[in-house]
Amino acid sequence: MRLSSRERETPEEIEKRLTRASLPLPAGISSFKINNNLSLGIGISRLKAILLCNLESTDKLQQDLYQKICGKSLNRASYSQLIPAIIQKKFSFDDAQTFLIACTEHLTEDEIVSIAHARTFNYPRVAWGKSIVVDKHSLGGIIGNRVSLVVIPIIAAFGLLIPKTSSRAITSASGTADTMEVLAKVDLNFDEVKACVQATNGCITWNGKLNHSLLDDAINPITKSYGLDSRKWSVASILSKKYTAGSTHIVIDVPYSSSAKVKTQEEAVELAHLFEYVGKEIGLIVKAFPTDGDLPIGMGIGPALEARDVLQVLANDPKASIPLLEKSLFFAAHILAFDPSIGNFDAGYQLAKKLLESGAALKKMEAIINFQGKIPAQDLKIYTLEVTAESNGRVQKIDGGIISDIARHCGAPVLKLAGVDLKKLPGDEVVQGEPLYLIQSTDLEKLQDAHQKALKKSGFVMASLTT
Repeated sequence: MRLSSRERETPEEIEKRLTRASLPLPAGISSFKINNNLSLGIGISRLKAILLCNLESTDKLQQDLYQKICGKSLNRASYSQLIPAIIQKKFSFDDAQTFLIACTEHLTEDEIVSIAHARTFNYPRVAWGKSIVVDKHSLGGIIGNRVSLVVIPIIAAFGLLIPKTSSRAITSASGTADTMEVLAKVDLNFDEVKACVQATNGCITWNGKLNHSLLDDAINPITKSYGLDSRKWSVASILSKKYTAGSTHIVIDVPYSSSAKVKTQEEAVELAHLFEYVGKEIGLIVKAFPTDGDLPIGMGIGPALEARDVLQVLANDPKASIPLLEKSLFFAAHILAFDPSIGNFDAGYQLAKKLLESGAALKKMEAIINFQGKIPAQDLKIYTLEVTAESNGRVQKIDGGIISDIARHCGAPVLKLAGVDLKKLPGDEVVQGEPLYLIQSTDLEKLQDAHQKALKKSGFVMASLTT
């Protein structure tokens, strides 16, 4: 069809050409397949890798890079040289991109450990002087999942050190750092992080000023642009950052949902095991938990709305999100159980609940906010629009991907006050004209754009009510 549309050859000539394309190669000739589906530069790098990866005259470092591009596995010694070289930009942009893409396409468990080692032991580790330094991380992709901002003050109120460094949102409406930035300064350097943790037992900061995020600054735009699966790479990335930050004991949330990074429970279980295996290999104690991500965790999507949900939980507000409360207590309990004086989940859960209900966690959060540098409330005009139910029914499902996309159209996470405020949850009955959710922004044009998108595809799956 493609050849015919060009109108350069007769049907007979096209048939002859297609027949020739299927002829076998002469005996003794090897063939290599080059996937030319991305940029021209990446295609050229893949061609160079095939031609040069086995030449003895090629520099060993360059040869290792080409070997990986060709799909071969590398050992720890190779990665210990390659990872710093990538960060120091010793290769061409196209070669470095092609290598990182290859690392998202095929990595063995041993290679993931090797990458974690290379990232971990090429940077100085923060020394806290404690035998237990804890942390909590989520793979994200679930709307309103700001559990970390509740967990950190609970743990810090107990007395364990929990230095939390987080990324900003890449594809979602808000990340942990974006949400915390509504309340406090997050762009702290190493010295500021250490001072905050020593004063309050915890911090919630952006990792952008820390050197070990430079490699992710290189790979994140690639995975986003080309839609690549970087989950295995992320295991090495996340754990190496935790190690460098001085953590010794970590809990990992691996949420799964059709709209999340991890789609199925089986994939989540496999990834949880990988986190624990790689963590053990680099000297960390890691517990990873697959969690169901089909239900929203908080009602707000966007930095300010998610910060509101967090503060409601910490303040024991009757309007607080129950899923956010319960999930926060679950992860706080597992972290507290790392302490030998507590020792098990049940005792940790009761202690976490007590620290929350007594107001100790809220007081600790206020101390962390004040030390990092409190951000005053913004006095800006907020425009709002409601998205309502087209008919009577019951909410069966909320598509987190669509809702998050609508929040981004409102301006989140750059506009801190922009986002989506859910009014209904799965299982709720609604009548025609009743609000499903509210969208808001400080930019009227963005709000109107988001509203048009919402009207086309609301993100809510409804079932009609029958008698």
